[in-house]
Amino acid sequence: MSLLATISTVAVASYALLSSVHKSAQALYARRTDASLPPYDQIDTGALPSVDVIVPCFNEDPRTLAACLKSIASQDYPGRLQVYVVDDGSANVGAVAPVHASYAYDPRFSVILLPSNVGKRKAQIAAIRRSFGDLVLNVDSDTEIASDVVSKLVRKMQDPAVGAAMGQLTASNRNHSWLTRLIDMEYWLACNEERAAQTRFGAVMCCCGPCAMYRRSALMLLLDQYETQFFRGKPSDFGEDRHLTILMLKVGFRTEYVPDAIAATVVPDKLLPYLRQQLRWARSTYRDTLLGLHLLPGLDRYLTLDVLGQNLGPLLLAISSIAALAQLALTGSVPWWTGMTIVAMTMIRCSVAAVRAGELRFLGFSLHTPINIFLLLPMKAYTLCTLSNSDWLSRRPPDLPDEHGRHGKFLYPAPTTDKPKEIVCMSRIQHLEHRIALQLEVVAQLICQDKFALGAVKLLDELTSQLVAAKLELGAIGEASASRRTVPAEKYGGLFYPEDLRILAKLFDEAVAALPPDCRTIANRTQIAKLVLARGTTSELKSDPNHGACVLGDLIDHTFNASSSNQIEVPPSTWRNSA
Repeated sequence: MSLLATISTVAVASYALLSSVHKSAQALYARRTDASLPPYDQIDTGALPSVDVIVPCFNEDPRTLAACLKSIASQDYPGRLQVYVVDDGSANVGAVAPVHASYAYDPRFSVILLPSNVGKRKAQIAAIRRSFGDLVLNVDSDTEIASDVVSKLVRKMQDPAVGAAMGQLTASNRNHSWLTRLIDMEYWLACNEERAAQTRFGAVMCCCGPCAMYRRSALMLLLDQYETQFFRGKPSDFGEDRHLTILMLKVGFRTEYVPDAIAATVVPDKLLPYLRQQLRWARSTYRDTLLGLHLLPGLDRYLTLDVLGQNLGPLLLAISSIAALAQLALTGSVPWWTGMTIVAMTMIRCSVAAVRAGELRFLGFSLHTPINIFLLLPMKAYTLCTLSNSDWLSRRPPDLPDEHGRHGKFLYPAPTTDKPKEIVCMSRIQHLEHRIALQLEVVAQLICQDKFALGAVKLLDELTSQLVAAKLELGAIGEASASRRTVPAEKYGGLFYPEDLRILAKLFDEAVAALPPDCRTIANRTQIAKLVLARGTTSELKSDPNHGACVLGDLIDHTFNASSSNQIEVPPSTWRNSA
């Protein structure tokens, strides 16, 4: 037997032995028990813990975000529920604005518009610091949760020793392609084998980000460590779910898995995005595995076996595969022993999964083995060589259809291409003002839709407040400027304090009401909305009602004097008196 054949045989035999022991123990501990979730009194809702749901989103498809928020709004939890949607400086803020506005009348929902992209972790923290619920549920913006998810996770969190709990993940787009079907089975195995076994010992090593609940008291204890994670002196921004779970275990809390709390998330349907996702996850896994090694002596011995199986097992498989391929290329002899062992281990695992899940489709998961050997294992080797890299690799604006159904562009606002360097080099204040200018355009459009009028005011309310706060923080507004009623902007006449926006909305309503019914077109209403935002000065409107009437007349005049082919020209004398 040649050296290559010996290396391949020994490595694959070691892999088979370790994998057999690991998977057997995992299957044993992953078996469902008869223990049910502790009940709670559904009548005394005041005694139930309050829950804050945090949904960070960045460049999310509006349809996907709408489905996510609809599932959250449909929760059957009888206790207090508050939802914080955090837009992390999205480039397509105009496209998702109607989604935000559709929940303007729901007192449970609040929208936080961050002035620039700070990353998912800091977006979560921004909402955590603004909220006050007893429990915090993190939900990804591309995830839909079943109507009883909050109720079931809360019941698990009634045990004060539990710091975090996660639900079962499935692929919402499972039937889109062969890859999504494989990923859906991969999720089932990760949840109902790996996490199910770990929860037997109260030590789920990663409460997955799409649907995970945390105890606020524990979060506040760990928030600074969570926010300032570093690896080799560089900030580490991704893998927030695994890192927070490790921190929970580090301070002595249990982390649990609730298989009946179902969450469906969008998964990659093409190979390249899938590999990018796996690369990011692998970096997070290796970083936090190093962080959590010192916890293993205090946990059950199965957790040590689990860590060895998940990290040493792929290494042995990689060595045996490389040696087998080298043997085939250099000597021309087929490594039958290595190949048959890998095939046998694959079929056994898939058969066990098919029996446990009661679905024959898991036999098709055997296709994952060649993907693992030829793509994922080389990627993990590359990961080990680039652990310090913190590139998200996938944080791009979505490919949204335009008004004609074509893809390849933003709905609104479009990406800036004329002066990209100038945009990139903006100071924080300049960037905020740039986003305000874009948001004002969006708000002007929303005001013209009656059902979204209140939502438009609330959105501008939030963004204006954040801009004022940021300018005060950076010293861009002195004491004299801060006491004024408006903050100057370059494109429009003023940015208004929250209480002033109601006056502007009333002015808009009065201007539209002064028009004849057949002249209340979208074009005219949009023009009035823009003029209200651009020319209204709320301090003068408050102090001088007659001035407000003059402004109203000027606005209506200006609407019909504007040169636009979409506007109807009507002589002001025919309706001016009605103002």
